[in-house]
Amino acid sequence: MAKAVLITGGAHRLGAELCRTFAQDGWTVWCHHHQSASTAQALCDELRSQQYAAQTIQADLNDDMQRQCMMARIHAETGPLHCLVNNASCFEPDSASSLHSGDLRQLLELNLVAPMALSVLMVQNIPSNDFSGGRSILHVLDQKVYNLNPDYFSYTLSKLALK
Repeated sequence: MAKAVLITGGAHRLGAELCRTFAQDGWTVWCHHHQSASTAQALCDELRSQQYAAQTIQADLNDDMQRQCMMARIHAETGPLHCLVNNASCFEPDSASSLHSGDLRQLLELNLVAPMALSVLMVQNIPSNDFSGGRSILHVLDQKVYNLNPDYFSYTLSKLALK
């Protein structure tokens, strides 16, 4: 059985390229999307037309129940994940002086809490007698972590916490 990977935010940009790369390397790809169903479906159709294993999965990562249901479906259909790529994120301009608590909470939920919760769910699904190793959790970071400046303050904080 092929190794399975979940790529959050897999329908667009870097996420789509990650889906293609994993599929071309023989992985079963789960392409997560929130509101980009047609784009995710087109990507998975493209991959399947090339004989790669890929399917879409929808979830609002800000919702704990939807995260749990998504991971349960993946586990039921392909077994425990071998890799989780936390790529989905929210990137909104703000500054330390303009923070709104509601916006901050929503951004932190998607950029920090969801990757941590998905990581825990992934590990919980690995059988206790599975000593094969070879499992990975990747958090996609960007230049905001390495080139600190005051714009996109909340986004930068959430990504720094994943570093």
